Amino acid sequence: MLAALAFSAVLLLPNTLFAQAASFLPAADEVLLTAEPPVPSYLDALRKTAATGSIPKEVIAELRPTNKAQTEALRFLLQVGNTAEVRLVAILAANSAVDAPLTLELLRVGVSLQDEAAALACLLSPLGAPAVSLPSLAYLAQDAGAPLSTRAAATGLLLEAGCLNAWPMARSIFLSGTAADNERLPWAKWRRSGRYELPKRLLLIAVNRLLQGLGEPECGFEPNAAWAAQVKQVAYLEARFQGLPWSNLGTAEGCIQDINFQRAAAKLLDFAAKKSTAPALKQMHDASIRAMAMLAPYTHNVLIAALEGGNPARVAAAQAAAEAVQN
Repeated sequence: MLAALAFSAVLLLPNTLFAQAASFLPAADEVLLTAEPPVPSYLDALRKTAATGSIPKEVIAELRPTNKAQTEALRFLLQVGNTAEVRLVAILAANSAVDAPLTLELLRVGVSLQDEAAALACLLSPLGAPAVSLPSLAYLAQDAGAPLSTRAAATGLLLEAGCLNAWPMARSIFLSGTAADNERLPWAKWRRSGRYELPKRLLLIAVNRLLQGLGEPECGFEPNAAWAAQVKQVAYLEARFQGLPWSNLGTAEGCIQDINFQRAAAKLLDFAAKKSTAPALKQMHDASIRAMAMLAPYTHNVLIAALEGGNPARVAAAQAAAEAVQN
């Protein structure tokens, strides 16, 4: 009962692209919700602290998990907590390992939350994204209804994982507001408000981490530079990207052998095969096609299986995804 009541406090959008992005992930660990809450005293301290609002660094340090039971408590609170509690968990889970169960839960919540600040906290908390989460992140990146900041965070995680085909989205975000900003591109659908510093800086952090991981100097892009200077900086960065050893990044390269990634990508393709003329559903269909394109070439096996399977809807979706990569 406690879990059911608390879960209602998390601001999810059940019938939107937000919820859809999470549907490509493996099922959540229901054991956490059916068993007794782990470490009740620790959970109580977390909830009381989250309710206070501003939290001193000393308190954060005291609350960081020191054992497996406390880490499981963080996972539990991610599934049942309100937005303030989720934000606190994201802070306490900072630098969670790519392959840690806690990281997958952070990303599950990050692609599902309506609350922009809480979603960003979850997306930015781990050190990177596991392969199984990349289809969900690609879908979020292509969601025209999501805040540009969360789309930028998702795009950054994809780039860090080695998805070179996330670059067109990154380039469009970096060029927002400049003379080279092309609103006609199918993925570049967001409100041109003139306020782009946050999404650009979030993306910049990811790009610089990517470059650092490859032993390269930082990119030198400045979101507050003059528009013309930003265009030049993006052109220079794009030229650098073409020569990067993407295979050294690891995560995406392992996707071809990762059965969980392949299953998640197949779910994404199955969703793309459900084409509809209704505006909202068409938007979701188009987003899923573009998301498949962002994941290329690691979805090659999924696309080949669809093309050889003979199902007309899946064949059409696979063809559309292949064409989207070329465009």
